[in-house]
Amino acid sequence: MKRTLPQLLTFLFLTLVSTAPAFSQALLTTLNRYNEEYPHEKMHVQFDKPAYSGGETVWFKAYLQAKNMPSPISTNFYTELLDESGNVLDKKIFPIYESSAAGSFDLPRTLKGQGLVFRAYTTWMLNFDTAFVFSRFLRIGKPSPSTAKAAPTTLRFFPEGGDWVATLPSVLAFKATGDGERPRKVSGVVKDDKGKVITSFKTVHDGMGKLSITPEAGTRYTAEWKDESGRTGTTPLPAFKEEGVSLELKTIGDMLAFTINRTANAGPRFNRVHLLANMHQYTVYRASANLSATTTTSGTIPIDSLVSGTMTLTLFDEGWKPVAERLVFIDLNDYFFSTRVNWGVKNLAKRGKNVLEVEVPDTLRSNLSVAITDAQISTAGSDDIYSRLLLTSDLRGYVHNPAYYFSSSADSVREHFDLLLLTNGWRRYDWQALSAGALPRVKFPADNYLTLRGNVYGVLPGQISANEQLNIILEGKNAAKQFAAVPVKRDGTFALDGLFFYDTVKVHYQLNQIDKINKAASVEFARQAYPQNIKLGIDTAVLLQAHVAPLQQRLQFFAQKSDEVSSELHKIKTLQGVTVTAKGRSRVDELEDRYTSGLFQGGNSRAFNLADDPTVNAYQDIIQYLQGKVAGLQISGGAGNYSVSRRGGSPAFFLDEMPADMDLLTTIPVSDVALVKVFDPPFMGAALGGSGGAIAVYTRKGGEVAKSNTPGLAKGTLTGYSMPKEFYSPNYANYDPLHEVEDVRSTLYWNPYVLTDKATRRIRIEFYNNDVSNSLRVVVEGMNAEGRLTRVEQVIR
Repeated sequence: MKRTLPQLLTFLFLTLVSTAPAFSQALLTTLNRYNEEYPHEKMHVQFDKPAYSGGETVWFKAYLQAKNMPSPISTNFYTELLDESGNVLDKKIFPIYESSAAGSFDLPRTLKGQGLVFRAYTTWMLNFDTAFVFSRFLRIGKPSPSTAKAAPTTLRFFPEGGDWVATLPSVLAFKATGDGERPRKVSGVVKDDKGKVITSFKTVHDGMGKLSITPEAGTRYTAEWKDESGRTGTTPLPAFKEEGVSLELKTIGDMLAFTINRTANAGPRFNRVHLLANMHQYTVYRASANLSATTTTSGTIPIDSLVSGTMTLTLFDEGWKPVAERLVFIDLNDYFFSTRVNWGVKNLAKRGKNVLEVEVPDTLRSNLSVAITDAQISTAGSDDIYSRLLLTSDLRGYVHNPAYYFSSSADSVREHFDLLLLTNGWRRYDWQALSAGALPRVKFPADNYLTLRGNVYGVLPGQISANEQLNIILEGKNAAKQFAAVPVKRDGTFALDGLFFYDTVKVHYQLNQIDKINKAASVEFARQAYPQNIKLGIDTAVLLQAHVAPLQQRLQFFAQKSDEVSSELHKIKTLQGVTVTAKGRSRVDELEDRYTSGLFQGGNSRAFNLADDPTVNAYQDIIQYLQGKVAGLQISGGAGNYSVSRRGGSPAFFLDEMPADMDLLTTIPVSDVALVKVFDPPFMGAALGGSGGAIAVYTRKGGEVAKSNTPGLAKGTLTGYSMPKEFYSPNYANYDPLHEVEDVRSTLYWNPYVLTDKATRRIRIEFYNNDVSNSLRVVVEGMNAEGRLTRVEQVIR
């Protein structure tokens, strides 16, 4: 079982501490409240591939964590597509299911620029620093000649802990970049203001490196260097402080060793210093040291009882003002779980059928997504579920090729990882605000799916009684209805949350008391499910991802092929539509057309025609009717005490596409039911689940309901969740006119919800190759019930 981070408030009494550490109780109390009451949500989004051409569909799956566990906070997932100027071109909202969400965007065939920015967030995330909102640059479009000149190299230095202090031995990390944040190789020397060479340096990984130097008071230092293109430059080293403290870190086995140095001339504020270590919003270590009689002290922090993640160590002076801060990654190899991809059939021939099995040996419930694409579309520069949730979600700015830092446990990779943390900024805590006892102002409380809200106008406050209610009827496009009574406040506002519907619904309403008093009263609803008055600037660091790799020839190839077949595909679809109207359809098909809508149409399901079943009167209720008819559907007990499960989860129940209790369904005579659909898990239409699939029951209609049958009530329209799109995967074993067109799909398979548990550890996947790919890439990512992560990438040729 996964270890959770304890409140490990270890007190380290250094040898030079003569009295008990005097911790600031006010700061610690505020910090503990902040960590407990304001958990930060982190987000990773897996895309089916890293780059696209115009006219394609962007498929994505998001995972959310809070405090190193699946996040229970948010229920709504907001997504946006922006151009490179920051203009929002499209936006959608999707429900969050098992701390995850899935959706898609269709791209137009013609797009300007090098690509688009995908941005995603929950409203809870907007209560904090929006620099940590998820953004990703998507390479899109056809190549255009570049006339831009190569940018000059920039060299920056970063003292360990934040400040460079005179007379104290210091580590200076450095980073060389050009063309945005693309790394450059440099080498050079550091000279003092008399021209004496103090030390030499060179980059060791992605433009980064470090050097050790003890600055002398009153001396200035300059770096003279040459980059990989032979261009030379000079960079002044950072100005240093004449007095202060420094913090040095080093990992030794299962201990994190730290050294604190102070200058001999440091004032009384440095007589005592305090050290706090935080990770995953837990304070895992704290210590105080008395430096009044010494200029250096050291200690160790045991890390074997922690869990993997980025630790922040902050050094405070005697008055609890931060004076140094350092990041370090604690890697205990406990953040992942095993997933296997076992191939049954590999067939890379034209339209060859492939069979594989995704296996999770663990018994814990896991939530996976699977993408299979043409392997020649490069993934260079992308991140993954490890690097996003364990690294970049805690860092500001651009990180080049973040997935590299989780590619190996070699010492060289860990050293490079430390260089990255030395050269990237970080600020989750506002220590000044916390010291003053200030906590974030929650503008966006945690949501509960969709909310119906609005105002009553044309009525005086005194005319609104304490028990005033707005009676509403939500009517879907298939005429299914949901009834509710919403309390109206004295100021005329009202709100009802916990709603779940796709696309749009009509809302019919009537006021209980006000209608009798004032016929002029009117109701106005907030039409959009999207949060209002949110202003997010575009993350300029994300635009730097456009320079990571040039547009690939393989992507250009798929774009050209797609253009060639698009017109032919349109003609065949038109002919297919004409042919379908002439063909006879089954009775179940007719019932589905008449009764189902949205997510309830089609899907991986089995439908039962009860309208024409003469045996329905033999069954006591609909649950008994289903017993033994659906593979894997476990039904035990009797009426009033049924237990229904599938794949270890409980199915969601719907009556005329509105959420319902199983007890309600058992009260409906089976003879009144026209159609039942049993959906395989997961079923995305379920508000609070779906892991056990769903059972949708449709009661008989006397005739087609083309118009609302709620006359006499005022009405409005509400917008709900964006309708999900089903991924198209052809089955070449069966004839289809569409198969006459050349198959140039670059994404061959996409499934955002592959669920495993103790009873179902293996999931079989079948798909067909296209006409042009001779190598495929399989990527599986996911998260289990304890917050552990998984990633498998395979390339077959």
